[in-house]
Amino acid sequence: METRLKRELSGGDDKELMKPSDDDLWSMDAEDRLLRKLFEHKPVGPARHFHMACLVDYMNHIYEDEDIDFEDVLSENDLKRLELRSGPTEKDYPLVFSPVYRIRPTPDEIRTHLSDLYDMNEIEENEYIPDEISRYFDFSLPEDGFADLAMKKSEDSFRDKSSSVISPSVSTRSAGRRKRKNSGSST
Repeated sequence: METRLKRELSGGDDKELMKPSDDDLWSMDAEDRLLRKLFEHKPVGPARHFHMACLVDYMNHIYEDEDIDFEDVLSENDLKRLELRSGPTEKDYPLVFSPVYRIRPTPDEIRTHLSDLYDMNEIEENEYIPDEISRYFDFSLPEDGFADLAMKKSEDSFRDKSSSVISPSVSTRSAGRRKRKNSGSST
């Protein structure tokens, strides 16, 4: 709302005023769903990209087997469909619904909206990262089980390199040259 008011006061174009801003698209239902899903998927820390992908999926789809209440963001038809189903059986997949709110946010839109609500840089700085993740080290295979394989592989590659060295030898082409064809001139 605040962005729209700023545009109106600044004398923006009519087309600019007609376009819905991000604030207009984020209804109370959409924002409520986002905040509820943030409890499960906080998009900061080492797994932030995975959690953001989950947030995008949950903002664009509603699954029958979710833990939180979602009936308030279902259409009437979807709600009837859900009530008619007695419950998922083992071979059934959970039903998937589209939410009634207008926005189908992308990762950038979610990130922007969260940045409007919170200081995400500060949250990222305060996120606990275990020492094992923050240390960088070269990858190496464990010694047990792989040491023999690595030794055999290095011996094989050494043997292949030594046998592939080509010693100078006489060419197998015949030493004689081909005779030129007579070009048709008589001598």
